[in-house]
Amino acid sequence: MPADRFIRAARAFAKEYFERYPKDRYQTEVESWRHLQSGNIEFTMKRLREPNGPSKSWQERSWRRARLYKLGLKMEDHEKYFELPHWQEFRKQVLEAQKKKFGYNCCEQCGARPQVVTRETALHVHHLTYERLGEEMLEDVAIICRPCHEKEHGRDKDSKQKPDPRGYDR
Repeated sequence: MPADRFIRAARAFAKEYFERYPKDRYQTEVESWRHLQSGNIEFTMKRLREPNGPSKSWQERSWRRARLYKLGLKMEDHEKYFELPHWQEFRKQVLEAQKKKFGYNCCEQCGARPQVVTRETALHVHHLTYERLGEEMLEDVAIICRPCHEKEHGRDKDSKQKPDPRGYDR
């Protein structure tokens, strides 16, 4: 059972790595791995930005990455998800559910009710979690206006946070 030997060796190497770079100081993940002709397994560890263990944003990125992969998309292609028929239909259902409940659509954060819908006044359906991306439930999203959405992602003019070029902040 050579595969067991390789797995044990990879685990031993990972254990040594984590003893050298404790997880409580640096959150890490396996970025890539491959089998070498020598029979060894080579892997690359990626140190993430958030120290002191997994954070909600780290977990959300992990969920989003896994769910996008399941849908045949990569993290850098996540904008394509919003063009899929599933998302468009779900978005309509969310807006219709709010309209049925209140008689109108509004931002759940500031209460804005656009009278005329334009690019600037349109309401956005914002993910609160990516845990069920592709199989969202109504409680996984919130309806918010564009300014609140920009603020939520740190892209508003008052925010000191710069948008992540990799799209992880969206």
